[in-house]
Amino acid sequence: MTKQEAWLTIADCAQQLCVSTKTVRRAIKRGELTAHKSKQVYRISPRDWRLYLAEHWPEAPAERQSSMPEEAVRSVRKSPALSKS
Repeated sequence: MTKQEAWLTIADCAQQLCVSTKTVRRAIKRGELTAHKSKQVYRISPRDWRLYLAEHWPEAPAERQSSMPEEAVRSVRKSPALSKS
C-alpha cells in the first residue's frame, strides 16, 4: 500500500466491479471483504480490497490486479477455479 492511498466506500467498490452496493454489503456480511465501520459508514482499506479482488474476482481487469500485493497474486495463481481449466 502506498503511503496515502484513500480508503474506499461501499459505493466505490460497487462501482469498480459494476455491481450493486447490496452485493458489496453481502460480501462484508459473509466475511469475504473486511470493512471497518466509522460513524455509521463502512470503509475498506486498499489492501483489503486488493486481497478480496484476488480471491473472489480473479477475472478482474489487469489494471486492478497489477497493484495487488504479491501474496494476493500468488493466491490467485493457486486458485482451484483457475487450475480446472
